[in-house]
Amino acid sequence: EDRVIDIEIPFGCEKYIDNLHKQYLVDPVLLLITDPSACPLLSDVALICNLKDHADINPSIVLTGTHLEMIERL
Repeated sequence: EDRVIDIEIPFGCEKYIDNLHKQYLVDPVLLLITDPSACPLLSDVALICNLKDHADINPSIVLTGTHLEMIERL
């Protein structure tokens, strides 16, 4: 179900949000692994980089461990 929420905010905030795409990369292209079968092919450094991107959103994700543990986690 699609929902639309209409929120009234001060004009300054609305202007900031409307121009956000001019100040920041809003939809960055992430070089994250999306195919689980590719995980075993990654080096430990690549696994950690992928895990770190997820850990930025979810701090409970652990970035250390054996190669197999990191593959499982990713």
